[in-house]
Amino acid sequence: MSIGRDGNKPQPLTDEDVITAIYVELDRTTEFGNHSLAQNRKDAWGAFLNRPRGDEIEGRSQVQDTSVRDTIHSLLAAIMPTYASPNPISFTPDGPADIDQAAAESSAVNSIFTSSPMGYLELRNALSDCLLFRNGVMRVWIDERREVQHRAFSAPVADVLAQADEAEDWEHIETDENGVNHFTVTADRQLLKIEAVESARFYVNPNQTTQDLQEADFMAELTYLTRSDLRELGVSAKVAGDLPATPDDGSTSASGQTNIDLMARFIDGIADSRFASTFGQESVECYWISMKIDRDGDGLAEKYLFLVSNRQLLLDDPVAHFSYASGTGWPVPHRWSGLSVYDLLKQTQHQRTNILRQALDNMNVANNQRPVADPGETEFEDLATGAPGRGIRSRNPGNVAWMPVNDILGNSIGFLEYTDKIRSEQSGAALELASGEANLIREASGISVDMQLQPREAMAAAVSKNIASTLVSSVFLLIHEVLRSQWRSPIMIQNRGDWAEVLPAEWQPRTKLVTNVGLSAGERRRQTGSLRQVIELQMGMIQGGTANITTNWNQVHRAIMDWAVSAEMPAPEQYFLDPDGQESQQGQQAQAQQAEQAQQQQQQMQQMAVQLEQFDKRIDQAKVDLDRYEHDTQLAHDYWKELLDADTADADRETVGETQARELSQGTNGTGSENGAA
Repeated sequence: MSIGRDGNKPQPLTDEDVITAIYVELDRTTEFGNHSLAQNRKDAWGAFLNRPRGDEIEGRSQVQDTSVRDTIHSLLAAIMPTYASPNPISFTPDGPADIDQAAAESSAVNSIFTSSPMGYLELRNALSDCLLFRNGVMRVWIDERREVQHRAFSAPVADVLAQADEAEDWEHIETDENGVNHFTVTADRQLLKIEAVESARFYVNPNQTTQDLQEADFMAELTYLTRSDLRELGVSAKVAGDLPATPDDGSTSASGQTNIDLMARFIDGIADSRFASTFGQESVECYWISMKIDRDGDGLAEKYLFLVSNRQLLLDDPVAHFSYASGTGWPVPHRWSGLSVYDLLKQTQHQRTNILRQALDNMNVANNQRPVADPGETEFEDLATGAPGRGIRSRNPGNVAWMPVNDILGNSIGFLEYTDKIRSEQSGAALELASGEANLIREASGISVDMQLQPREAMAAAVSKNIASTLVSSVFLLIHEVLRSQWRSPIMIQNRGDWAEVLPAEWQPRTKLVTNVGLSAGERRRQTGSLRQVIELQMGMIQGGTANITTNWNQVHRAIMDWAVSAEMPAPEQYFLDPDGQESQQGQQAQAQQAEQAQQQQQQMQQMAVQLEQFDKRIDQAKVDLDRYEHDTQLAHDYWKELLDADTADADRETVGETQARELSQGTNGTGSENGAA
């Protein structure tokens, strides 16, 4: 009968009911993990670390092929540089009004992840688990701790307290004989933690069908917490003290973890020693349980986080989300557990190991052939000693013969080359693409390069995309949700070149994002070339006068940043200004002012040119008027001169006539007088 059921009606669950339900699920999931998965992990470790297979023969070659290890290293070398991008993801806006907010949240989450000293390393560990153990799991949570520190200052108490951080609780303890003031400082700290969960310690419901662990019904993570850790988590001193301590070798025989799984984990084969010198540092085997359970009996299962140990319920918290995200490089339809490089290559590695051993044994026999001789005539000790140049004592050297050896080295090399092709088809050509031959091809130019490399790297690219779309997407969505629901203080981020404070509590839930990672080397090369062409087209459009019609400077900047990321340029924002950033805005305003001033000056020059042209026209008109005036004046002058000359001539003629008349008159009068006198 189901727990928490009264006929056909659900009933609230007691703590005992919850413990019973938890351990029923725990027994089922650990049985699945410790049998089906643990043996696979042990064998995968053996292939990765080149441990003896168990079929070695003394006196024969015992070398092993390293295809599993080499392929994983090559895949990581091809994939991990894409995850070093400063902008691994971009949240998808819900509409035009959400573009700026989505960009700000993307910058915040990207900045927090990339600035974390362990983020990249933990992601690499999870990717290694994906490739070697089928699935990689990461946990994201807020570590809240109350820190207590002791500080001493020679300054007066009032001055110290006046400068104290308001978020901290300062208490003056004493002033010693030297006048130094001692304080106790208590503060609540929040730290975002991102951690790759060890595959051997994570258990999931065997009926889980997707990589989305937010949909899981039950998950468990085995952990070892000290009694001091339990006290910091809020477990009472009595309960923490009464829990049984894990023996020094307990981690190799605990119910949640088997010997074969743990022993395979250590390269040198030693067990996980958990010896503690003090009571508070003794380890206690615990499980973090994430499950859906109808605790209140309303018929709806809610998400809960439990901490259990020794069949005791230590913590009991309802949660809005589970803290785990998972992914795989080779998904299996409708199953949570995917496939690993070991699953794909174990048969090929065994075949190559057999061929390598036979080839080396053949070379050894060819160089040390088996002799046939009469022991009465030849010293067999000399025959058995293969020291170079050492003589063979024999009474009849002609009767010493050597068994013929068939040379299989050529056939072995041919088979190994054949398995190279099989290996590439099974797990991708990352290993072959890292070879010298592929690098020579990569240095060539022309479309034939992509035609040669693209099919060979298709599998590696698919693996990278699978991990990006499962593990990476889930982790960043989980980081966003954890910050939104649990982070209390503002976060200082750099967005579009400007520093600003954001408050994650004001964010809205996000369910969609785009991963900017997961491209193979060839895909990055092709994308870089395409982006370069896009930038050239954009610049041509802007120079052609179509700015803000076919493209704009924001789109040019976006293309440049994508190009820099694709080219694996670290911190590209230090080379290019965001057009929406404060510094760029100031530059644009200054440029606009300069353009406006230049336009005003141009307008003034044009006005002056018009005025000069009009002035020139007026001068030309004045010249024309002056010429006309001079012409008219000359005509008038000439006219009046002629008239005056005519008048003068007339006057002169009249004067001459009058003079002549007078003279004539006087002459006539004189003659008459003279005549009268006579």
